[in-house]
Amino acid sequence: MVEPPTESEKPLIVQFRDMMRDELDEERLSSDMYLLRWLRAREMNPQKAALMLRTSMKWRQENKVDQVLHEIIDQDISDLIGGFFQAFDKFGRPVVALPGGEWDVRKPLDDGRKPELIRFLIMSLEIFEETLKMIYKYGYPNQTPMIITKFTVIFDLKHFTYAKFAHKRSVEALLDLVKIYEANYPETLGRCLIINSPRIFSMLFAIVKPFLSENTVNKISIFDSNEANWKKAVEEVIDPSQLPIRYGGRVENPALMD
Repeated sequence: MVEPPTESEKPLIVQFRDMMRDELDEERLSSDMYLLRWLRAREMNPQKAALMLRTSMKWRQENKVDQVLHEIIDQDISDLIGGFFQAFDKFGRPVVALPGGEWDVRKPLDDGRKPELIRFLIMSLEIFEETLKMIYKYGYPNQTPMIITKFTVIFDLKHFTYAKFAHKRSVEALLDLVKIYEANYPETLGRCLIINSPRIFSMLFAIVKPFLSENTVNKISIFDSNEANWKKAVEEVIDPSQLPIRYGGRVENPALMD
């Protein structure tokens, strides 16, 4: 589920709502959990949360983010960044399994296609947000609607190599994505399990970590290729009935995310 607002947070939500009353649509304005995301991202400071949200709204307008779900991305880009959109964890959060170690972003970046790549990743973040809205409005199959505001991510680094990611353009693209996420999709990560991490990944994570909020960092767990360790951690969060076989589950043909 999601942590509901505490008694001390409730008056700050009211204050924040009044501050944003003329700037948000009714759907967002009426949602305590939507407003709470921004407040929690700024340590429950309404002024700082308002600045963050207004900056994000400006970014969305300038980059036409509301149109991104209607755009067509070249197949070679969408195939490059594949994943599995697989069911739900034990807390009701949607689970996204990403075989990041198999991605090879170097060629499109060297070919000058960074804008397309970033656009596709923004599209993916928007799909995640729309999924959360659908759960809130309609619930799961055969269940009542519920408030879910976060995702669980399995990021599999099997086959990760230095050549694929450890070059200037790849690092720059990754940092751009991290900044976009932190500034515009706050408090949407429930848990991130990075598995099959090689030693060289620690170098890359050390570069990225300063750009992540403390809240985000605290939700990330990194495991090496010892399957016994990471499978135990995964099963603590996700039931095997919801997992692809490759992650210790029983699902033979998980739904592709593209």
